[in-house]
Amino acid sequence: MYDRGRVVQVAPRGELLWHPASETVARILGLRNILQGTVLEATPECIRLRWRGQTLEARNRPDGDFLPAPRSALAFVVCAEDPRLLRKDGPPPDPDHHANILAGRVIREADLGVTRLLMLRLDEPGPPAQGDYDLEIEVPRFVYDVLRIDQHRDWQFSIRPGSICVLPSSLAKPMDEHGRNPLCVACCAPRVHLAPVPEPTVAERRPSRQARPSSPR
Repeated sequence: MYDRGRVVQVAPRGELLWHPASETVARILGLRNILQGTVLEATPECIRLRWRGQTLEARNRPDGDFLPAPRSALAFVVCAEDPRLLRKDGPPPDPDHHANILAGRVIREADLGVTRLLMLRLDEPGPPAQGDYDLEIEVPRFVYDVLRIDQHRDWQFSIRPGSICVLPSSLAKPMDEHGRNPLCVACCAPRVHLAPVPEPTVAERRPSRQARPSSPR
């Protein structure tokens, strides 16, 4: 993966999509729901963070070496296809089966053909995270029709910890023994500094006049 001529991540396609090395990589890939939270606690297995007045639990990166400090800012991505809408006519959500339970209202939507993209604003005070909404959720068309989402706009939904991908920031990335970040090759690549080329003077721009050989008479 390149950004303005520099390598920012080297990984198989699946790892790029599920574990982008930075917010820059996530934006280049066009991932939705790139959000900003605050770290509450970090362990090699999971990271608890605060976002929009809610506490979320995210699975840590596979290597488990990313341990941001409490109260530090943290970017993360919520996969738009993974949040699960909870039926209103069903039993109350079971915390043992539904993690990161949130509530919000669909303020608008977009027709993507076989799926519908819902823009939800959380039932929390304060400005939304993405303009006038907080989260994008993509649902199959048949789920949209069965749940009658066009008529019911207030929903609870759950987000699996594995659906939240934490993005190491430039200030909190793990470093190896050489002070380099193993997740971002761009930090380790050697930089070549080119000396500026001086502008030619007026005399150098003017073509030189050479004496022409005299023709024989």
